[in-house]
Amino acid sequence: MGKADAADAALFLVAALLLALWATAAGEIGGGSGRQSRFLPENGGRRCTINRGICQRQRMRCCGDECVDTSSDEFNCGRCGHECDFAYRCCGGKCVALQFDTKNCGICFRRCHNCTYGFCNYAS
Repeated sequence: MGKADAADAALFLVAALLLALWATAAGEIGGGSGRQSRFLPENGGRRCTINRGICQRQRMRCCGDECVDTSSDEFNCGRCGHECDFAYRCCGGKCVALQFDTKNCGICFRRCHNCTYGFCNYAS
């Protein structure tokens, strides 16, 4: 193998590696695109709309066609389809502003007297 062949092989390897990294970052491989692999079906290939017991055994609810935890899912907060607004998070099935909520300051269920920008008793 000559120097030109080795350089071409190295260039091909670098191009293949960059293409693989780009596809993974773009969500085209391994999820992130919203599509599910037919080779790795969730719940053993059973849909929760057909068998609701799948979700109930996991203490979740069937929303659409997947099991979700409505106590913490920001797109199904408290019930299916109830989405929290921007800057709100789902804590215990309720959409709360973690920046100022004295019962959920900074993170869910952290109580404090004065919550400012997610910090308890900050500058008080």
